[in-house]
Amino acid sequence: MLIQKIFHLQMPREIARQRLGHLAAYPGSLRARHRVEEEDGVTCLRFHLPLGFDGCVELAATPGGNALQSLFASRAGNIRLTGVAEYFQLHRSLTEVVLTLDYRIIPLWFRFLDAMFGLIDGFLTRELRRLEQEFNRAPAAIRADRNLAEPINGHAHPGEEPDRGMARG
Repeated sequence: MLIQKIFHLQMPREIARQRLGHLAAYPGSLRARHRVEEEDGVTCLRFHLPLGFDGCVELAATPGGNALQSLFASRAGNIRLTGVAEYFQLHRSLTEVVLTLDYRIIPLWFRFLDAMFGLIDGFLTRELRRLEQEFNRAPAAIRADRNLAEPINGHAHPGEEPDRGMARG
């Protein structure tokens, strides 16, 4: 199944990429609800979904990414997954992250339940919303860098001026 999620982090692109690349080192709520471990560049995530599915996936970075994206794939577990996280700087302290995942649940019964009820999609939506909230509780150094007086257009492309919503004449 293919899923694409978009979320925003109130930090520069480089910091967002670095923090998302090391979830196990982050003491936020993800670790409190699920087991996240990192060893030798492999992140192991264990989680529980409704209807009795205990997910386990070991993720490792895949060569080929660049400064604007991170590639990763599963190495073991009961979910086969490949993905890319793309980072777009909308403002100097606002990064849009586009997460695209292609996954397959190994146990056939849970693959069927996922197709019927969107278990993985719901899980990702909840976790990314929480992750976005946790990450946006930025340290003071990042918050001080943000210019709050300037509105941000969520559809702006990197390098464009934000839409002020007013016509000038």
